[in-house]
Amino acid sequence: MKQMTKLHGQTFTAQHYLACKRHLCANLIEGARKLAIYSDMLEEQQISVCTRVKQENRGIRDEFAKLSDRVPVTPELCVKLETLLTDPGIQNTLKYRHRFLLSDNFDYLCTRMHALTSSDFVPTFTDFIHAKQRSIGKQDLCFTLSSKCGLHRELYHIIDVGGQRTERKKWVSIMTHTDAIMFVVALSGYNQTLWEEPSYNRMREAIHLFRRVVHMDVLHTATVFLFLNKRDLFEKKLPHYPFKDTFVEYQGKESVPEVQKYIIDLFEMQMDRKYATRVDTKPRVHEHAAVATGNGDKDGGSLYNVYSGETDHNASTLDGNVG
Repeated sequence: MKQMTKLHGQTFTAQHYLACKRHLCANLIEGARKLAIYSDMLEEQQISVCTRVKQENRGIRDEFAKLSDRVPVTPELCVKLETLLTDPGIQNTLKYRHRFLLSDNFDYLCTRMHALTSSDFVPTFTDFIHAKQRSIGKQDLCFTLSSKCGLHRELYHIIDVGGQRTERKKWVSIMTHTDAIMFVVALSGYNQTLWEEPSYNRMREAIHLFRRVVHMDVLHTATVFLFLNKRDLFEKKLPHYPFKDTFVEYQGKESVPEVQKYIIDLFEMQMDRKYATRVDTKPRVHEHAAVATGNGDKDGGSLYNVYSGETDHNASTLDGNVG
């Protein structure tokens, strides 16, 4: 949503950027705390590698395990975190990050932690889009695009809602006059679990949720955009974490194009089962893959091509990046 807001000419103020500093700091400390906690928890699960930190780093590990995400990021804290990150046990813990939902922005934040200690630090737009907050309620964005004929401007109204289970009951109230759905799914979530239910796979949850959404009567003629996010993280992860380790029924090659096509097919199957005998009202599906934190230009430009001429301009963005 931040990238789209920037793309369509709505500027963020200095207050917006400055306000995100506390989220950046909280995200960094939360990630460090999770690493510290799960380094011991994974060791207790007797996985194949040692995740317990060395004895000389136990004090630092214990400190981070109890750290509140409201404490300030200081130079001293950064030095301790750097020490912890070089510990072999923490390095092995990072290999199992998909088991405890270490945020995707953690690696980026580690490169920025010393900058965060400065009292005159002003976040960049890249910092801004890396700041994570749990989605609550809805966000509205209105903008205009040139029509395909170029003779007039068309108004688009997008409503962005979060994907957590507790937020979904709010979706119904915005569906009545929706012409299109943008369903956002993280490709990199194929081997991750839910925050709300750690034993359940995030991608499978997104697929089931997608089926429920497209089966809603009020959306039977809506255009559907399946937006596959975090393609860059997916490309880095796949060589190290085979897709079939999680989706055991998959028989294809462990290549990005084949796995991505298989994922798209899984989503499209959820529509075909309902609309197989109703071709005249079957929603049109458009797939688009994008990087996790694009700057709002390249990927946003692709969205321009997707949106333009394909909807009647009232679109709801549903976050399938559940849990």
